[in-house]
Amino acid sequence: MTLAALLLLADLQIASVTPVKPALTTDETFTVAVKVHNDGPEAAKDVKVTLGVNALSYLKGVAAPKGWTCEQGPVFGYALSCTAPSLASEADAELELTLASPQHSAMTYRVSGRVQSATEDGTAANDRREQGMIIEATQANAELSLTAGVEANQINVEVKNAGPHDAKDVMVVLSEAKGLSFKASGHGWKCTGAQCTRPLLKAGTTASLKVASVAKATISVRVRSEKNRESAKDNAAKVTLP
Repeated sequence: MTLAALLLLADLQIASVTPVKPALTTDETFTVAVKVHNDGPEAAKDVKVTLGVNALSYLKGVAAPKGWTCEQGPVFGYALSCTAPSLASEADAELELTLASPQHSAMTYRVSGRVQSATEDGTAANDRREQGMIIEATQANAELSLTAGVEANQINVEVKNAGPHDAKDVMVVLSEAKGLSFKASGHGWKCTGAQCTRPLLKAGTTASLKVASVAKATISVRVRSEKNRESAKDNAAKVTLP
């Protein structure tokens, strides 16, 4: 009698981590597909797949097959996870994470997948896989900065582009916390929930937002733009609603 016959075994493995392309520019939104496979011989119970990166990144969200549940997670962070009640023997599941590359650094940018379950796994060495990615500096250099203050229970947000280039697809995340309700508006901005976007912020200009919230909390406000090379040290601010 084999060990597999005595125990419930499911050899889960991350079969592949496949970015949509091998090289990215700074702050470029992209997708990466992570495939998990159960080599059996038993079904795996309470499966959890964690999709992660080794540098703070904008995490837009995860798409998963029917039957999987994915957390909302942080808007800017390092990892998101999805769970399923089970994964049958010899079955596959592919999850697709949409995120943005960080600013260029000496550290190799890596995306990874890790799988766990409540079922005994006889081969833990293949539970994690990672893929290094090349990040090239984009030509666009729009130096963004953000300031935020509170006046009469209203948050005043100001985004400045010091140039030298225009900033495209600008996004302000009004709060990285979940469950807070906002009503925001500003000339040239389109706001939905806790996010406001605009297609362009020209070099040397400033754009303002007025944000109302019924909650009393300390919130983080952050700005980014697509395919932009800059110093991100002044892209965020924290404000406390009294």
